[in-house]
Amino acid sequence: VERIRARFAQPDFQRGFARAGITSVEALLAHEVLPLDVLQAAELPGPIHTLRHPLLSDSAARAFFVGEPVEMPRFASAACAAIGARNSLLRRQSGLADGPVPEALLTTLAHETCRKARPIECTTILARGLADHPGSEQAELLLQDARTRKELPDPLSPADLRRLEGLYGNPAEHASPPESQDPVSEDNNLTDGFMRFFHHALPFDRRVLERAWDRCIRAECRTARSRALRSLEDAQGTVWEHAGIDAR
Repeated sequence: VERIRARFAQPDFQRGFARAGITSVEALLAHEVLPLDVLQAAELPGPIHTLRHPLLSDSAARAFFVGEPVEMPRFASAACAAIGARNSLLRRQSGLADGPVPEALLTTLAHETCRKARPIECTTILARGLADHPGSEQAELLLQDARTRKELPDPLSPADLRRLEGLYGNPAEHASPPESQDPVSEDNNLTDGFMRFFHHALPFDRRVLERAWDRCIRAECRTARSRALRSLEDAQGTVWEHAGIDAR
């Protein structure tokens, strides 16, 4: 982090980043998706790309001609999340730990990710802002601005944002649904949100998810809980199910 800060302060780097609209180290580090060693902890299955076996040269070329967007896998297992939180450059640069994230930092991150058409990170950062600073006029303005962007239509739904706010520990947002509703479906949606929107610099509270499943006391909940929490720890399942990749 110290070397990054030093280089960012150099006049030539300042001019280059200014042309890209990046005016702070925090805005630069908003582009970090997977911190160091997260992939190693995921222990992904399958063959490995090497110089002697350049598998990506074939598959990446085929994907280029398909031309469809694919979501980046999040790697939200407990092991990956712990390493991601420890190695996140943004967390180290900003001194983030437990507790609310400063509103000024969240504003910087939201501006950088939402304007770059990164709907997953944009949604998660806005949810963290709403959770940490309820009633914030700045958070509402950022949300309104993001919703005007045509490239960010679906993930910014009120239901998604409420669910993600709950995953940051807001008890009003992750309370069990009334008995007339389907708690298994609701908790499965919560698990899916945890995996799809996980952000290593702004990780969700895993205890929220566990408590939600613990409150589900119906007989069918036991099997569903086991399946959901196992999928959260299964790197292969996370990759195939949430990156839109055909595992065949």
